[in-house]
Amino acid sequence: HELPENVVVFTNFHVAEYGYYDQVRDQDTHYGPDAWLKVAKHYGNHDWYHGSGYLMPRSYSGYWSTYLREVAKKLPDAYMHVETYPNWGFDGHKLYILSRLMWDPSQDPSELTRKMTDDLFGPAGPAMKSYFDLLEKLWIQLNITEGPERKLFGWTRAFATTPESRAMISEARKQLNEALAKASTPEEKARVELFSDCFGVSEIFFRFAAAGKITTEELNEALATTQAVLDKHGMMMVIHPNNVIPALKELASFVRRSSAPAYQPKLIDPREAVIPVSDPLWASLPTQNFAMPTGEEDEQKTTIQIAEDGSNIYALVRSPLIRERKLLLDEGSTWRSDNIEFKFDTDQNWAAIEGQFWVKPSGRQVDWIEREDKKDSLISSEVVRTDKEYVVSVRIPYAYLKQTPGKAGPVGMQVFRNEFKEIPGMNQTDYVSIWAGKLDLKK
Repeated sequence: HELPENVVVFTNFHVAEYGYYDQVRDQDTHYGPDAWLKVAKHYGNHDWYHGSGYLMPRSYSGYWSTYLREVAKKLPDAYMHVETYPNWGFDGHKLYILSRLMWDPSQDPSELTRKMTDDLFGPAGPAMKSYFDLLEKLWIQLNITEGPERKLFGWTRAFATTPESRAMISEARKQLNEALAKASTPEEKARVELFSDCFGVSEIFFRFAAAGKITTEELNEALATTQAVLDKHGMMMVIHPNNVIPALKELASFVRRSSAPAYQPKLIDPREAVIPVSDPLWASLPTQNFAMPTGEEDEQKTTIQIAEDGSNIYALVRSPLIRERKLLLDEGSTWRSDNIEFKFDTDQNWAAIEGQFWVKPSGRQVDWIEREDKKDSLISSEVVRTDKEYVVSVRIPYAYLKQTPGKAGPVGMQVFRNEFKEIPGMNQTDYVSIWAGKLDLKK
């Protein structure tokens, strides 16, 4: 049935993730754009066009051009909305391109880029156009071809690269250096420097993510370089500059933990179920401390104990409640509820997560996604709460990790203690601590 004239249908397709229009359309035949365009007289899409929270150029004007042109074939008008929170020095140019495309989807984004770069950069324009064109290809290579999705604020995974994408990053630097050499006026030079300096920050993150080790000297040098860019360009670099330094520390801390020697869990007699929180066994196991994502001490003293029996991993997470607060419990959401979160990487590259689940203080277990083999249902857990803490015990079969008992190798494991605070109209993380490392399961 056709919708009334006064109804505007808004979808929330993330064009950056789905790519060209046919991929957006085909990802859901019942609720995709084509289904709505058949019944709606007015249509629009809301896209997360950030900006802030990525710290790398995230350009996909070609995707948007295709999307808008396909919509224009079916409707005379559309209402488009994007959240930007601009990182002007990373990708401010894409806002100019998108604003022009929204008014006239028939325009060529490449030609719009050429006009913009000629106007802004003079003799450096051709090199800057090559740079911006390459950013489009780099985003597709990173996010679509290589994966994983480059999630908002996902510092520990967003900068994973391959030799192919690293070659593109090097080529982008060559184009920027050429533009710096060809800029003829102080204004042109300053404009090129904004993009060059900020891409230099992205290069640091890419380099750290690819590093096997990061020394204290390397981290301090990177922090100093990043701070100098912040001081030089200020709010032109990123709308939330306080993200940059903590993000760099978080990534460095993650690399350091990931490169640490694999931890050998204590081998125990086989168990048929989750080990109760009250079981005396836990008192005999070593206790390891959580840390904040930046590597700093966890003020709440969250701890983890780990064991295995050749077929299962067992973990007990003790979560003290030292603050004057109530636990936030939303049974229908992992995001709006305090929880202990488990992530697993079985191929040791952290480019993708092979397992993930949450356990709430209420005892409810939330699985990552519904899978055909229902492997998430293999996990069992128990939660005990007091006024001073809540304690989570879990049993994770090797089958969940797709590991063969007796032949399992190192498994990367991250365990988060997530805490939330209530802000009217928002859900915001107040506290995150983490334990991360490799478990050596070889016999």
